[in-house]
Amino acid sequence: MADACGRGRVFLRKSDELIAARIGSTHEFGVYNVGSDLGRLPIGELGPAMLRAFLPVLSTIQNDLQRTNSAVLKTLSAINTITLPVGFGFAAVALPATAIVLGPQWLDAAPLVAAFALAGVVQFAMSPLGTLLTLRGHTRVQSRIVWVEFAVFVVACLLLVPHFHLLGLVGSRILASLCSAVLAALSTQRLCDLPMRQIGGAIWRPLLGAIGMALLVSLVISLFQNTLVQLVVGVVSGVAFYATWTLATWYWAGKPEGFESTVMDYLQRR
Repeated sequence: MADACGRGRVFLRKSDELIAARIGSTHEFGVYNVGSDLGRLPIGELGPAMLRAFLPVLSTIQNDLQRTNSAVLKTLSAINTITLPVGFGFAAVALPATAIVLGPQWLDAAPLVAAFALAGVVQFAMSPLGTLLTLRGHTRVQSRIVWVEFAVFVVACLLLVPHFHLLGLVGSRILASLCSAVLAALSTQRLCDLPMRQIGGAIWRPLLGAIGMALLVSLVISLFQNTLVQLVVGVVSGVAFYATWTLATWYWAGKPEGFESTVMDYLQRR
């Protein structure tokens, strides 16, 4: 069953490329691939590195349900505190970033870079829950979630691609990933005694902060014409806003344990 789940994920990842090759010209397919590679890069490099040691750690405490669920919630909060602003922020500066990294001849890829940055965030957001389901032996459930995700992707493609062309493919990927994330959360609540309200409580602050940061960055960079200035000002304003938001809402929420408390404890020891 784990192999079937893995095959489903591989097929799901490649399905949009197969469709893009069929419906787009050679140039459009090249732009699509370039946008995919650059847009996925930040989360693709950061996310797996953060989760690499997660399953072995959970395995050592799997007999203690409360400790296991607490570790999952802390990890869920920590990775989203980092990856959500990275993904949303990269989407907000996609235009100047594409121009600087790839050159002005690739500006057509900027909307795809932004869309794939958001897709990467959505696909990774609930990864700790998938790890918990694996630890508890619920691979059959994960396989079903993968195939439901694929079905949603196909239906969304039929609705979006005729109107938005290749961007519709990425939009379909985002919608399917959102569906998968909700199903993973519901399955974790039902099978692992981890309530949805606690899952939501672990991600609402970074999610709202990342959305607010992206809106601010989009506004700020629109005030400048030079792409390098746009990128620098966008990054600086985004970091300043998100850091302020994170600390303020952490204090307001009663200083819950998580990424912020770990950082503060480290700074106090220094």
